[in-house]
Amino acid sequence: MTPSQHFMAQRLRRTEADFASAAQRVSRVTDLALLRNAGHVSVPVELRAAVRSLPGHRRLQSALTLRAEQLVDRDLKALDALTPADGQSPEDFVIQVRQEFGKMRDMRWHHLRGDFSQVLHQACRRAEEIIARAHRAAKAQ
Repeated sequence: MTPSQHFMAQRLRRTEADFASAAQRVSRVTDLALLRNAGHVSVPVELRAAVRSLPGHRRLQSALTLRAEQLVDRDLKALDALTPADGQSPEDFVIQVRQEFGKMRDMRWHHLRGDFSQVLHQACRRAEEIIARAHRAAKAQ
């Protein structure tokens, strides 16, 4: 093995280890705002062209997406668990659920734009389903 090949092999091993440690950090993140930073890995210049083909990079991307979905699921469960206050009209309850969804989307989920746009789209669709259920329940009363 030539010195340059040895150097590149060392860089590849180190980068793979960095991807593995980033995946561990991602699994401990509890806030969407910190997710992108936890998954950041500084890749050496000489490996940037090939980084997407590394197995560690693919595992890290999967871990990031999975964690984003888990954090969004937590928010959606909280949205689904909302109940009307005593004396609150069904229409006001539906408005309250819509407002809570808007707060989630604008204040917590805006970090999903860009890298996790598919997760954001699915979350918005599921939130709309929750709102529709609340609306149907309000009509049934």
